[in-house]
Amino acid sequence: MTATLHRLPGVGTGSARVQTFSPLWLSTVEFAYAKKGLRDLCEIRATAEKQLGTQTAAGLRRRLADLDAATTIYDLIAEPVVETAVDEERAVRIGDGRRLVFRSNHNKAPVTAGKIDWTQVTRIQFLRIESDQ
Repeated sequence: MTATLHRLPGVGTGSARVQTFSPLWLSTVEFAYAKKGLRDLCEIRATAEKQLGTQTAAGLRRRLADLDAATTIYDLIAEPVVETAVDEERAVRIGDGRRLVFRSNHNKAPVTAGKIDWTQVTRIQFLRIESDQ
């Protein structure tokens, strides 16, 4: 399957510019947050640095950027997703012995053989930052 090309009139060279858009199946992972405080921690650099320290805040930003660029959570290669004690949750390490825990945020999570099929999860809800046990 190829990306659909759209021409935007009057922009770029000549009278049109070509811009590519990813097909729906190539869309990135969508984020949601369980609590406003966690959203602030993930989205406001100063808040993250104050609460987590500069190094861990930088690790958090890198992992969020990795997740944002991924089409599913298992596209993460450099530092893979780790399992947690709760079967419906996964986590990514952010540094300094901490990890960002999340769950599927689909209305109906994709399931294979009675378990969440994490290779099909494209919507996640961040739940908490905890010690990497």
